[in-house]
Amino acid sequence: MKNLVLIAVFFYLMTSFLSVSIEPMFMYVNYFFAGILILLTLPYLFKSKFLNYPFFKLISLYYFAASFSIFFGFVALYALNFEKIAFFDVNLYGRIFNIILFSALSLIIVSFCGYKNYLTVRYVALFYCVGCAFLILTGYWQALSLYWGIGSFPFETRSWVHGFNKSDYDIEGRLTGIASEPSYFVPFVLDFIILSLIAFKRRFLKLSAFAFGAIAMLLSFSPSGYASTFFAFILAMLFFIKPNSSTIKYFSSFLIIAPFLFFMLIAKIKNLGYVFERLSNISEDGRFKSIYDTLIAFFDSNIVNILFGYGVTNFRVASQYTDYSFLMTSNNLFADVLVEMGVVGFFLMLILFFILFYNTYKSSINNYQKFLTYALFFDLLTTSMIRADYSTSRFFIMISLIFLLSKYDVYKRS
Repeated sequence: MKNLVLIAVFFYLMTSFLSVSIEPMFMYVNYFFAGILILLTLPYLFKSKFLNYPFFKLISLYYFAASFSIFFGFVALYALNFEKIAFFDVNLYGRIFNIILFSALSLIIVSFCGYKNYLTVRYVALFYCVGCAFLILTGYWQALSLYWGIGSFPFETRSWVHGFNKSDYDIEGRLTGIASEPSYFVPFVLDFIILSLIAFKRRFLKLSAFAFGAIAMLLSFSPSGYASTFFAFILAMLFFIKPNSSTIKYFSSFLIIAPFLFFMLIAKIKNLGYVFERLSNISEDGRFKSIYDTLIAFFDSNIVNILFGYGVTNFRVASQYTDYSFLMTSNNLFADVLVEMGVVGFFLMLILFFILFYNTYKSSINNYQKFLTYALFFDLLTTSMIRADYSTSRFFIMISLIFLLSKYDVYKRS
């Protein structure tokens, strides 16, 4: 039974990247393995000391936020402002199902790490890394077709520059792999870059995997990806004053590789200024303006909805009163949570993030692992601001990984 659980955990974590696939049907592979893991876990739920109650308490903050938004926020919206929304046009069920499923699976994985040596933290990191590596490999497959004309990449992704106010730019050859677009691709790449330094034991494997991910990140030409990578490591260094010297070497190698690849690939970039323009003028970006306008519309609501939001999935209730009425999400986790879960839900989500940070800060794990746990925390924080959905498997996997890495030595059974 233990081996079956291990296999189910492997395939669930390894296929999590399919949630961002350009082919929507691919995500059902992840749901399939999620279902198998749930079924295999059912007998353990009746065993004493199986569930990890500290993690359950942490994730309960999320449950309270979502529940309040559904039972108070959505009900108030429909009862007091029924003209704003047609009940049967709202699809709450899909996201609610995802929240329950993926949060439960994270609780299960964390619980197995503390139950009779079923699972090590390193295995959790390694299994998730394998899935990220598969996604990155599809990016290199795409690169062979784009840069050298070798083979044919059959998926039509949004690799061009798109979005608000981007018509002045034309960049060729942005890697997405089978992800829908670069901003879906880069969070998994950054996860891999950080976790590869933990999941692999040998220095050669660490360096090879780190370079494998770093090059893919550079070839994405994603301003959000570059910014997230920079801030994840820099903030980790600021909060962890004396990072392990080997960690500094890995990050320094990334900074050395970056300009070299830029010069080598300069002929492939029609307007390199796009990246720097996006990063230096964030306040003028259309996405930023859409969030600002939507929040203004949200705070013009009644007090109940301001406190508890419009209900999960209902970001568009606020965006319909702006010039960006077509938006279903802000692509910013915190803006989405504020609109959909209200001030109460937003506050509970901040507490969840604070507890993750505080657990890392107070952790007695080794310095190397502690630094990379900080990096993973800031990875989740920064990527949540540029492309996020609080009901995805990645979101809950990252929360569980940060929790586990702050508590257990990665190379020891819990």
